[in-house]
Amino acid sequence: MSNVEYVHVGSTTDVKPGVGKVFTIDHNEIAVFLINGTYYAVSNVCPHQHTPLIAEGELDGTTVACPMHGWTFDLCTGKAVAGAGSLDRYEVRIEGTDLYIEKPPPPKYPTW
Repeated sequence: MSNVEYVHVGSTTDVKPGVGKVFTIDHNEIAVFLINGTYYAVSNVCPHQHTPLIAEGELDGTTVACPMHGWTFDLCTGKAVAGAGSLDRYEVRIEGTDLYIEKPPPPKYPTW
């Protein structure tokens, strides 16, 4: 039995293919992407200078580049491809058209 808690954040139609969408769960900004029919959820806050811009980043396949300084992250793992560090990654669950995201722990950094 899994002890993962999920939070309903909206509808699957809220996330457009190839465009990041931000959802806030308990003061955590989560960037959600829909790529080739798969939803990916990661922290919206780049570990470089803690700017909440990942959802606005440029996508290349399943990588996203932070628009601030170009650090690039793999959405499948959250790990940096260019730059350093990683984005927290969250499981996504779909029930019908309802979109659920794994509940994150309290934020590591203050929100801007």
